[in-house]
Amino acid sequence: VNAYGDYHGRYEGNIHLNKTWKEGLYSGLYLHGSRHSGFRDHNQDGFYDDARTMRLNGLWRNTFQSKNWEGQVNLHALRDFRTGGQTTSEDPYLSRQLLNHLNLSANLGYLGLPNKNMTIGSIWDFSKSNISSSFGKRNTLDAKEYHYQSQIILTYESSSKAHQFDV
Repeated sequence: VNAYGDYHGRYEGNIHLNKTWKEGLYSGLYLHGSRHSGFRDHNQDGFYDDARTMRLNGLWRNTFQSKNWEGQVNLHALRDFRTGGQTTSEDPYLSRQLLNHLNLSANLGYLGLPNKNMTIGSIWDFSKSNISSSFGKRNTLDAKEYHYQSQIILTYESSSKAHQFDV
């Protein structure tokens, strides 16, 4: 656990929790939260130097290992909110942005092939992001993004370990 703060209005904290369930089966929970609440205009140009921000970030990681198998499953979530803009106008130009992101990823590898110089593995990744933004009075952006990726990887390492071939 650690925490940080400064006189400009930035605060953050981190928590890392790890657990061994049994030999070869592990979990970790990693959390981060931060906030920046100081609005400053040091150069007097009428705009805030830094955006106000609030971020929550979390990762839950599960890892397993055995004689012939190893893998990992991860769940990651992020929420990020930012505001900024003009300081001196009665009708200020402001910007706001909210991002919500969710990611599920995994990998699985098999190490027990008859040829000890070969391994095969797979990677999967799915994410979803929502963004909601406004710039000025009438400009808005609301967007959703979905992403999926999968790979199968075959690796051959020469017996001299001088060369490796991946497919």
